[in-house]
Amino acid sequence: MAELALDLDHAPHAPISALPERWDYLVTFRDVAMPHARRGHVVRWECADPALYAGTRAHLVEAYRAARDDVRLLVADFLVAIEGRA
Repeated sequence: MAELALDLDHAPHAPISALPERWDYLVTFRDVAMPHARRGHVVRWECADPALYAGTRAHLVEAYRAARDDVRLLVADFLVAIEGRA
C-alpha cells in the first residue's frame, strides 16, 4: 500500500463480534460475516487471495498488487452504487 502512499500500519482491526449492533454495510471476502447479515447489508466480494499464491517473491508481489488493484476497483464501484441510493 505504500506504493499508493497509503499507510495502513495503524488501521483499526476488529473481529465481527466487536462491531456495533447495526451498521449500513459490511463488506467481506469470506462467508464468516454471513451469520451477521441481519445486522445490516452484507456485501460479499470475490477477489483472489494473494496469501494462497506460491512462487518467487516477484510473483507474490504481483499477486498482492493485483488483489490490491481489484479491491480498489470494487471500492470505487461500491461507492458509486451507494451514492445513487442516498
